[in-house]
Amino acid sequence: MTTPQILFKGRVAPENIKQLIIPSQRVTKEDIESKIDEMWAKIENGAKQKGCVAYNGLSYRFEGFSYEDEVLTIKLSTLEYKVKVGIRDYPNYYDLSFEHFQRGSFVSTFLVTSDNKFVMARLTNRSMNHNKIDSIGGVNEIKEVDEMVSIKDLLTEEIREEALVSEDELLSMDFLGIYMTGLTNIGFHFITRCSISSSELVSRSNANNDFEIEGIEVFDESELREFLSIHSPTKKLLLEFLDLAKSEKLFT
Repeated sequence: MTTPQILFKGRVAPENIKQLIIPSQRVTKEDIESKIDEMWAKIENGAKQKGCVAYNGLSYRFEGFSYEDEVLTIKLSTLEYKVKVGIRDYPNYYDLSFEHFQRGSFVSTFLVTSDNKFVMARLTNRSMNHNKIDSIGGVNEIKEVDEMVSIKDLLTEEIREEALVSEDELLSMDFLGIYMTGLTNIGFHFITRCSISSSELVSRSNANNDFEIEGIEVFDESELREFLSIHSPTKKLLLEFLDLAKSEKLFT
């Protein structure tokens, strides 16, 4: 793995986030590209053994950003899923430069309940995510080729699917920053408040039919801080976003 890092930190209103599609700037190496299909075949076989299907869809690669006059512009290009995950099996991949990294993007959030608890997803062993407990969120994938979905709308849908919280039950959503994980994915992190109590969300989770979601985990602030601090280096980064959210009085 590489060293996780924060690329941008700051509170931004979702309506002040713009997304641009540009040609891919990923620097390629012939010996890497020639082996991606071979690497992908191994991933497909591994998924079959878990009872899953490794779907080679399209997602968005993070190309960069600019921040001016309180407007955050995120630049993205298209990326095949097999490239996103297959390239990481290349020997010494993590010794390559930032320009070579796959940089597939995703959204994640601190989901805060009406009783000021933090909700995370507990994942099944059928999830392609290696974490057992993770933030609510999901891959920034392309569902309609001719239509880009905003990261706000993507996150709203992920919250509905994973926590069973509808858009009407969301009170606020604030962007907190951009970070790179140890696996060279790029996360767009938010804090989202909802009008539902933690006990109600636990009850709802028992009816969740998402094959990747086993349930939810509920933390108070101190428990969340402890969980993040003893988890992976990537999770420790989220403490900085939690501090930002607290300084902005986005939770109590």
